[in-house]
Amino acid sequence: MTGTYLLPRVQQCPQDSKPVRAVAIIMVRNGGPYVGHCLAHLVRQGLDVAVLDHDSTDRTRALCLEWEGRGVFHVQYVPYQGYFSLREQLGLKQKLIEKLNPDWVVHQDIDECLEPPTGFATLIEWFEAAEKENCNVLNFDEFVFIPHVEKYETFYDSRYYYFFSPWSPRLMRAWKPAANLSALETGGHVLKGDVRLFPQAGYLRHYLFTDQGHAYQKYAARPFAVSEVEQGWHRNRLSIPKAALHFPAKQLLECLPVAGSRAFNVRNPWKQHYWQTR
Repeated sequence: MTGTYLLPRVQQCPQDSKPVRAVAIIMVRNGGPYVGHCLAHLVRQGLDVAVLDHDSTDRTRALCLEWEGRGVFHVQYVPYQGYFSLREQLGLKQKLIEKLNPDWVVHQDIDECLEPPTGFATLIEWFEAAEKENCNVLNFDEFVFIPHVEKYETFYDSRYYYFFSPWSPRLMRAWKPAANLSALETGGHVLKGDVRLFPQAGYLRHYLFTDQGHAYQKYAARPFAVSEVEQGWHRNRLSIPKAALHFPAKQLLECLPVAGSRAFNVRNPWKQHYWQTR
């Protein structure tokens, strides 16, 4: 594996405070339409970003390299073996975490957008508050957006979503590496160990698909590591009929007043993704 490496920045804090270093690590394959928005958002949130490029065949790597020195400090090539392995991804991320030794680390995918809970302007501000409260893990609530948009809009402009929450807390995506917590047993969702969870959950906007055609292409026949499937992982992504991937109608979804709003309705959680209900 080869990569470029620069030292991560240090978030500037008052002189009587300890600087907080936070790193988001993303593994991506052919995520071109997402790269610019994802990286720009993380940089605005005060995070440094490391990218593991899973042998992309589109412009993903080139787009990430354009951000090098502007928030992205590490771009690493990872060979593609013909299937997706979450265990491989988590192992590679863990090695990078051990090398970097940041105060906080964020595990996310390229099609996700993580935001702090109400009362915090940025993720880094939330991390600083968690430090003061002696918390070592931050949880996120997931809102899956369906790209019902006008022709002149992008999929990020969608206001239509469903609150996906089979159980809670479910997405412990930010934590302190010094706590020696593990996500390998749960596939990267729930951490095991001495978890001290911050009481408020952040927001995870999940833009699974750019359009209807992308939905058909992404999950119609996505290969996963056999050992992980046998272990019970990826069950909600296996052998999905094309018809089941057809987007649900607007009237079946929640709708934000404007794109980017945090006025989420959490009173009607979905226990399954929309394609599992058909």
